[in-house]
Amino acid sequence: MTNVMKQIQASPETAMWQQLENVTAVMLGVEGKDTFMSPMAPMVDAEEKIIWFFTSKDNKHYGSIDGGCQAQICLANEKDNFWACINGWIAPENDRKVMERFWSAKIEAWYEHGIKDDNILLLAFHPEAAELSCSTTSMLRFNWEIAKANLTHREHPHVSTQTRISLVS
Repeated sequence: MTNVMKQIQASPETAMWQQLENVTAVMLGVEGKDTFMSPMAPMVDAEEKIIWFFTSKDNKHYGSIDGGCQAQICLANEKDNFWACINGWIAPENDRKVMERFWSAKIEAWYEHGIKDDNILLLAFHPEAAELSCSTTSMLRFNWEIAKANLTHREHPHVSTQTRISLVS
């Protein structure tokens, strides 16, 4: 069993936040704005349970969000064989402290006038529920479990774990 699988079984919410902190991008979809998701770089505040995104006010997918709406994140980390679908709501925020906290050279490259650019749109994603999946990264373990299941016909292979969690207190 991989460390990530053990962590999901012991503390799925902690596993989800750690995975979010270690990915470059997630796919973000917003209800009623487009039928497709787009890659976005998450800025994670696990303590406050908020995932922040920088975008622009003229972004065709997210620029017209006002007041908040339902949204979904798809996270895929093949290195750890970890996948998550996270449901919640997203809303624009004008929080200068958050902008300064997460501001970096990677973010600045997108804005002509830096952190003072009038086109910056900061979005706060508030997760409500998630479905997490993880499978073994060991081909030896995978093949052993498949062979054992085929020989005994008594149980399914133990190669993955999946769990659904609520993120609302």
